[in-house]
Amino acid sequence: MKKQLLSMVALLFVGSAIAQEDVDLTPAKYKYADQPVGEYKIATFFTSANIAAPCDATIQEFYDNGLFIVAGGQFANPAQPYAQDLQAGTSIVDLGGEVGKVLCVNGVNSKYNTLNELNFAQCKGGLNWFNFNWFMDPQNTPTDGTEEAPNIRVRVVLNVFANTLDESANIINSAYMVTNQGNVMPAGSNTAEGVAVTSGTFAETYEDGEPVEDEEGNYVYDPTKWMVYEWDTYCPSSKEGEGSGAPLRLKMEMNQGNLAGATVFIKEVSFTKLAENPEPISGTRKKTFVKYTVDPNKVDTAIGAVEMGNDEVECFDISGMKVDAGNLGKGVFIMKCGNTVSKIVK
Repeated sequence: MKKQLLSMVALLFVGSAIAQEDVDLTPAKYKYADQPVGEYKIATFFTSANIAAPCDATIQEFYDNGLFIVAGGQFANPAQPYAQDLQAGTSIVDLGGEVGKVLCVNGVNSKYNTLNELNFAQCKGGLNWFNFNWFMDPQNTPTDGTEEAPNIRVRVVLNVFANTLDESANIINSAYMVTNQGNVMPAGSNTAEGVAVTSGTFAETYEDGEPVEDEEGNYVYDPTKWMVYEWDTYCPSSKEGEGSGAPLRLKMEMNQGNLAGATVFIKEVSFTKLAENPEPISGTRKKTFVKYTVDPNKVDTAIGAVEMGNDEVECFDISGMKVDAGNLGKGVFIMKCGNTVSKIVK
């Protein structure tokens, strides 16, 4: 009996230890490293600045391991010109190196392609004001946190190229969480300290933090400098009002004017339920930086860029047999896109 009791106590300790671990709540669609290179589909569009609350009908119609929506002026539906222009430049690209595949929003006037001799999909025109929205899983949004003890950590890892890097030029005006009922959560966090992200943030810097300038006095872009942008939130339960706030969504207000001459790369959008949160990130945005190597001219990237063109792409192995361009092993291949034929070695 004593041995059985000891075993039960041991199991309780093990169960407690497991229960204390953080839980990844990120829908599969936002794990960009696992997504295929090519167009990243925006599920639908809404004309108003917000999505009509409650969002249950929208979620039920479109949710599929994640839900990525755009709301904003003149974005009534996917057939609208602004919607088509934005969708044209929203894709998954492979930057190679330690970065790998990321979500890319490539402004119509961005010089990123030209400077890197690439052909990443690009927006087709100037855009009206808009915001991106990433929904959490409606079946897996915890509602046991509080304002005093927020238990959901939001994390975005990104890098921004701009034709002219400027510390005062917002690319992201703000990013915050919104409930199913349309409430900012926590209240006021849409105006918290540090919510904006500027293009100048991604300038190369000296050891003392001063930005590096070229011969003309312009900041030098650093493709290896990635911002980790984090804050904590919670989702109210039905006990706190009329209906639960689940699922929360990340609403990111973009600056369409500055985006026209920029390219935004998002490596990660993640949501984590924190087992313990002794130091909540609240009232501000925590911004740290990590270095990731990139290799945007790798063969995989070139193939992906061709796939995003308007012409039909065909790929053949050295024996002349047609193969899947998006799933190549090592070898020599012939790529045909329109009237262009090229040989690649992978």
